[in-house]
Amino acid sequence: MFRVFGVCAALVAVGLAGCLSNKADLGRDAFVGDWKCGDTRLALSSRSVDVDGKSESIAWIETGGNADYGLFTTKGGHYSVFNTTKRSLTFHDHKGGSTIDCKRA
Repeated sequence: MFRVFGVCAALVAVGLAGCLSNKADLGRDAFVGDWKCGDTRLALSSRSVDVDGKSESIAWIETGGNADYGLFTTKGGHYSVFNTTKRSLTFHDHKGGSTIDCKRA
């Protein structure tokens, strides 16, 4: 009985470790940092979106394939970040409808 429980507990622990290792470390995601998007300055972190000095706190982040992110703010803002590399990304404001290409500042 105890041996079966121990094996089950070990399998659960390994399963949980596998699940946790697949979680994104948002502090290291490629979108985090300062960006220059034409005349627009953009600062992105796992906690806020700052567009030309207007900051909004992030309520949650959805991740998709190919380094795509949906950033949802506490003020109702919704932004998409896609085509993300270490040096560039595309930023889309769903409320304003604008899409801008950005280079790391």
